[in-house]
Amino acid sequence: MPMSREEMDAFLAEPRNAIVATVNPDGFPQLTPIWFHWEDGTVYFSTTAPRLKTRNLERDGRVSICVDEPGDPDQRTVVLAAETCEITPGLGTVTEKIARKYGGENWESSYEHIANTPDRVVVSYKPTRVLTWSSSGDRRVHVQKNR
Repeated sequence: MPMSREEMDAFLAEPRNAIVATVNPDGFPQLTPIWFHWEDGTVYFSTTAPRLKTRNLERDGRVSICVDEPGDPDQRTVVLAAETCEITPGLGTVTEKIARKYGGENWESSYEHIANTPDRVVVSYKPTRVLTWSSSGDRRVHVQKNR
């Protein structure tokens, strides 16, 4: 059964790991677990400039994340994809939101670790394709890819 927009927003607000996919120079997918933030229809995550995913996105802006409930027989899943993204140097205001979301009561130590990592960047994008499903595996596209 597909999720409604409200169900999807609530699901993405929970502290779940996501897998981000970028495209390597040879065309092979590069996958990495990340922490992320979803706000006003935009995906945000923090990384560092030297990382492969950042270099891939600088060369080829295609990006997607997959967020799911591993091990749950009635698993819910969201896939958010786009052809382009924005890479902004620095921490940005979203980095603290990510630390609060995943760090719980000790979010300040998560934020301190992130803030003290050199070459920090924030990646953001508005998905042009959104897929959701739960339980039965039925899928629904919320936003069709524009051509």
